[in-house]
Amino acid sequence: MMTKKNDYSMQVTSKQLIDYIRRTFRSIVLGINVFTLLLLLSSYLSWSVSPDRSLLFAYLGLAFPFTLTANLLILTFWIVTSKWKIVLFNVIVLIICYSPITTYFPINVFSKSPPEDSIKILSYNVRGFNWELDRKWNKDQPMVQYLKSVDADIICMQEYVVSTNDKHASTRNLQRVLKVYPYYSVIPLRPSNGRYEYGLACFSKYPIKSIKSIPIETSDNGAAMYTIDVNGKMITVINNHLESNRLTSKDKKMYKDFLRARDSRRLDEVTQSLDSKLGVAFRKRAPQADMVAQYIAERTTDAIIVCGDFNDSPISYSYRTIKKDLKDAYAETGFGPGITYHENHFWFRIDFIMYSKNLKAYKCTVDKVKLSDHYPIWTYLSFK
Repeated sequence: MMTKKNDYSMQVTSKQLIDYIRRTFRSIVLGINVFTLLLLLSSYLSWSVSPDRSLLFAYLGLAFPFTLTANLLILTFWIVTSKWKIVLFNVIVLIICYSPITTYFPINVFSKSPPEDSIKILSYNVRGFNWELDRKWNKDQPMVQYLKSVDADIICMQEYVVSTNDKHASTRNLQRVLKVYPYYSVIPLRPSNGRYEYGLACFSKYPIKSIKSIPIETSDNGAAMYTIDVNGKMITVINNHLESNRLTSKDKKMYKDFLRARDSRRLDEVTQSLDSKLGVAFRKRAPQADMVAQYIAERTTDAIIVCGDFNDSPISYSYRTIKKDLKDAYAETGFGPGITYHENHFWFRIDFIMYSKNLKAYKCTVDKVKLSDHYPIWTYLSFK
């Protein structure tokens, strides 16, 4: 009798222990869940709070995809364990965050073909044509051939660095290959050293009627505004290259090595290094975005296209400030995260094409051609 009683007691104790472990584990998961939901909701504020006021929300916006992924994994756990009240609570928060979620990760399964009268816009940070400037000029250089093959009507390039010597990659040599673009503009962003020119470039099949540099405070970045006559209809085009994060090769290598080794002892070093660069860049981009937004508001045409390398994610103050009443071509017609920057374990969509509501976008695409540290992005646009 005593043996049976002892066995029963041990079974009860074992069951109680398992139940206790389950309850404790669920409580921990619930605590993490509440915390990540608060982070997700707080990242929403990165659209409206300038980094000049607080860097916290800028970092939360940058971390948005990771916070969202964590919440979706936790939501899956609650579904599997049939905790439907908690599932409902999570779903409500995700619905509240519908706009940033679909902006970051659009799901446009079906895409219409563009009409015949549409124009194709390409934005590409060419990184100095992959720094092949000192090589002897070759019209078959991969990036030049890509620009030729994509056959866009308007090409906006950032980090446009060309040689002043026609023996190498110069604007004149590019024009000979890209001869379908009789109209072009190169706005220098730093004084020429006699060997190279650095700036923003726009190549167009249509007449560029006016060119204006947008005065933003920066040393190497910039923005330009063009008025282009597209078959008798005037369109404003703004080409942006907002403040870079200034991460050096050493910074990127340290970050890459940290991810590979997962050495927690170097976490503080990596965090401080990134913060010293990212924080400064966040603050510099805020007034730059304000200035670009001002020029957008004061434009003289109804139709406008804003594109370029924003150096900021879709969940950021810069993105939202510039976008305002415009539409994001990728968010409207793309599918997935649309990563445009892809080097050294940094993967973000920081290149955009935006447009006014009297235009319509079709088939916005990020071409996965590894010719620069950025992928090119293009879309078709037509008048409504």
